[in-house]
Amino acid sequence: MTKPNFAAMTTNERLADAGLLNEFDSAVQVGSRVRLIDCLVRIDFDRETAKEIADKVLANPTRYGRLEDAGTHQ
Repeated sequence: MTKPNFAAMTTNERLADAGLLNEFDSAVQVGSRVRLIDCLVRIDFDRETAKEIADKVLANPTRYGRLEDAGTHQ
């Protein structure tokens, strides 16, 4: 199986195409920075960009579906 060309896709499109949307959403819900970064790197974001995206998502958890009392920024 060939790797998709993510260049023209949004982040959500990349996650869905790679089958990582549920994993990403789960990481958001528990506030796992490590898991978010892992998902983003797997869809061709460089590590620094993945960290920036993860931090933005975790800075506004309710916008991205994180449960208020769940998890920490691991």
